[in-house]
Amino acid sequence: VIIDGKDWRQLTETTDASWLIANSSCGSGRCSGSIGDVSVDGWTWASTDDLRGLFDALIKPGTAQFPTVADYSAAMDPDIANAIGSVFAPTALFKLGNFTYREVRGLTRSLSGGATTLAYLMDNPFPNGPDIAGFDAAYPTNLGSPGTGLWLYRPAGVDVPEPATLALFGLGLAGLGFMRWRAVARRTQ
Repeated sequence: VIIDGKDWRQLTETTDASWLIANSSCGSGRCSGSIGDVSVDGWTWASTDDLRGLFDALIKPGTAQFPTVADYSAAMDPDIANAIGSVFAPTALFKLGNFTYREVRGLTRSLSGGATTLAYLMDNPFPNGPDIAGFDAAYPTNLGSPGTGLWLYRPAGVDVPEPATLALFGLGLAGLGFMRWRAVARRTQ
């Protein structure tokens, strides 16, 4: 998902990881290695400020409500519904009778007082219920959840090779080296 020059990763790919687990691969912000079986090489773990910029671009673009306000809510907000349905896949669905709450929730790398910040978008199915884009700054660092992912991005247009691609490239180089060695060995006989 490319927004404001950043390629945002779907949060559904990184659910279940706690802040402590994510910090082992992405502690400085820049990620390397894997979280579980998901490669995070070349991605950046977003801060709360990064998320305020993302939310500002997604919800009422150009109004700059998130740099100073922690939460934004409005009933039946089409920008939030679009952000959850068309931009990001929901990480959590909650059914209440015939209605379904849809949420995109993710951990930021920001810490305050031993807790991290959970940044979320919530699409409330009830006509008078608020749709919310917000921040919970007291989320435990040791808590992972199947409905919560990680907010990761990289500069738009940057492709990070998958490990299998790198392995094939390495095998190709090894094959070329072997062919060259064989050719030199034949000439010296």
